[in-house]
Amino acid sequence: MTVKTVYFIILISSLLIASCKQSATSRKEQADTIDNKTTGYPEDLSIINLIANPEKYDGKSIRVNGYLHLEFEGNMLYLHKVDYEKSLSKNALWMDFSKKSLMALDKEKCNDKYVLVEGVFNSNNTGHMGMNTGSIEKITRLEVWDFPPAPPHEKKNSVKFPPPK
Repeated sequence: MTVKTVYFIILISSLLIASCKQSATSRKEQADTIDNKTTGYPEDLSIINLIANPEKYDGKSIRVNGYLHLEFEGNMLYLHKVDYEKSLSKNALWMDFSKKSLMALDKEKCNDKYVLVEGVFNSNNTGHMGMNTGSIEKITRLEVWDFPPAPPHEKKNSVKFPPPK
């Protein structure tokens, strides 16, 4: 083989390897952009994911479970009931209800209970006086999370959100 042939083979091999790497990178980037905005489904997460990586989920539709406590200037979704009892507000997300939805919410049925929440995560809104790690806004679903599930005759205590029209 001549020197030109060897250089040509090395050049072609390098281009093929670079092309494969670029193709793999674009497939990963493309997969990352196919998020819940295109599928229409909220992403199931733990509050831990949101606290640890708030910028990763900023503006995304999410679904989380947690302990809900509602009070004036303190509507928060905590990781656990103990976090509420010990005032660990950095282990909580601010619940940013619209005034209309907050008025319609039956607080007695869902306050101080574990709930399932769907909404949009905002890492920049850290709640009242910056006490939280982020907030859940544009809330589309809030349900009491019974486990084990309550018998059918006790389901009347459950709250659905938004309220039926």
